Order: sequence, then C-alpha cells, then structure tokens
Amino acid sequence: VMPTFDGRQFSWQDIIGLSRKQRQFIVKFAGAKKGMRAGGKAVYNLSDCNAQEAEQIINQAMVDWRDHQKPWLIQRRVKKKFDVTFLDPVSQEIVTRPYYAMFRPMYLFPRNGEEPSIIDHCALFRGEWKVHGSSDAVNLPVEIGY
Repeated sequence: VMPTFDGRQFSWQDIIGLSRKQRQFIVKFAGAKKGMRAGGKAVYNLSDCNAQEAEQIINQAMVDWRDHQKPWLIQRRVKKKFDVTFLDPVSQEIVTRPYYAMFRPMYLFPRNGEEPSIIDHCALFRGEWKVHGSSDAVNLPVEIGY
C-alpha cells in the first residue's frame, strides 16, 4: 500500500528520495510492545536522516509488518507549537512556553456492536518534537464536549 499525503500518492522510494527539507515525515512503531513504544524509542523523524538511514527505517518497518505483524505508521510531521501555561517545577512560577503537542484519545469499544467512542483524552506538551510522557512533559486535561 502506498501512502497518500495532501492528495498525492507516494511510493516508499519517493519518500526516501526526497531531500531532508522535503522529507517531513515521522515513522513510528504503533504496536503494544512497551520496549519499542515507551519513551518514543521507535519514533523517527525522517528529516533528521540521510537517504540511507530513512530507507533502513522504512525497510525495517515493512519487514516487521510482513514477518511479525508488528504495526508501524507514517505521518506527516507537524511543526505547530502551542502556548502552554503551567507551573514550572524548577522556578516554581507560572510560565507560558511554546511546546509541541501530542493528543491521546482513549476509546471505549463496546461489545454489543455499538460504535466505539472517545471516553477520555489527554494532551501532552513538550519543547522537543518527540513528545511523550517524559518528566519534562506537561500533561493537561482535555474537556470532551457532546
């Protein structure tokens, strides 16, 4: 299956062949294996890679899926930052900083055939592009409206 971004289909070779500046994609492990998922260990910014490294990451993801059904995903890199206000643990002052975001919806999958629904949501924010639940991340609640 070839990925599609902004209405354009890319082959894996197309993505590998892009310049670093154009290769604004994140490849990450999407399975449940904690050792690969936790702390953003298996999360790669392809714009930080040369073509050979990008090809190696994409090939490893394809082999993991083909041979072991370990899921990976590719997504466009989002460079947007949000102003986040929080209590800085070092200065003990309320500060506002521009941080990258990761939004984590939590779903309820009913057994009776009803549609799955989002029952909770949290948002993590961090100064680095690789946002995860590290000690320097800001975790904020999200109100879900109906």
